[in-house]
Amino acid sequence: MKLDRVDIRTTDQKVEIHSTQPRLRMHTTNAQVNIEQPAAILEMSSKAAKLLIDQSQAWRDMGLLTPMEAGDQAAQKGLQDAAAGTARRAREGNQMMQISGGQNQLQAIAENIAQPPQPSLGIKWIPSVNSVKTTYVPGRLDINITPQKPRFDVRIGDVSGQFTPGNVTGTTVQRASVETTVIKGD
Repeated sequence: MKLDRVDIRTTDQKVEIHSTQPRLRMHTTNAQVNIEQPAAILEMSSKAAKLLIDQSQAWRDMGLLTPMEAGDQAAQKGLQDAAAGTARRAREGNQMMQISGGQNQLQAIAENIAQPPQPSLGIKWIPSVNSVKTTYVPGRLDINITPQKPRFDVRIGDVSGQFTPGNVTGTTVQRASVETTVIKGD
């Protein structure tokens, strides 16, 4: 037995595709930054140092006295000299009372007056050591610093963009087809 045969022929569809790329254009402006740094606040206060010098004792040692001190010293010396003179005269009076005892007291009194005792010799520092007194009072310096914060002024730049979308188009160049042919069996 002979069977019919079917012959099938197909043609693919052909499509041409045309596309345009999308475009993105962006434009930015630079940001602006302004920074300001104020100066720190500096406050200073000071108290001066003092050097105190007291040389009054040195002046006294050299015999340079104030009028009040010179008067006081002269009065004191006058009192001492008066007391010494009174004591000497009383001593001499006592010696003269002893003449009756047979001693030659007038000669002893005359020798004492004629030959006074010799003053002692020695080195004397004028002015005396440590007669000038010094006192130092230290000063003070206070510093106060107040820092200032920086100030920022920021302006953000603009961003602008333009977008052109892409496009895709297609056209059919060849259509798909199916052809069938029946061939009879012999």
